Amino acid sequence: MITLPTLAHAVHRRSHDGCCLQDSDAQTKNGLRLALTCELVARVQRVRMFGAASIDLAWVAEGKVDALVMMSNKPWDTAAGVLIVREAGAGVVDLDGSPHTMNSAATIAASPKILADLVELIAEARKDVERSESSSPD
Repeated sequence: MITLPTLAHAVHRRSHDGCCLQDSDAQTKNGLRLALTCELVARVQRVRMFGAASIDLAWVAEGKVDALVMMSNKPWDTAAGVLIVREAGAGVVDLDGSPHTMNSAATIAASPKILADLVELIAEARKDVERSESSSPD
């Protein structure tokens, strides 16, 4: 466990469950991210998290990265980049594969060749999370 008292955070790792903030809803917030990462690492060369929505989306548009999966985004972080990605010919959708809007829960961007496969992979990860939540002894 890493304790960061000045930030009022503690980070912990549980065996085979990944690492997450130690707060009341951290597992809920990170469950899909962790499940999706597990699904991706078996299928892709590398999972990278750059940390800036604008750069991530610009690089999808430019073809420097194949796809972007961003959870819990805000429209002011993604609006311009979503437009650039669409103008470049890539697709941008929400978690369920519906067209991305300013109210979307997530931003999923990729070339048309892989977008449907990525949405399907996200659906698999969501099912994994639902199964683990329903089998948790709470």
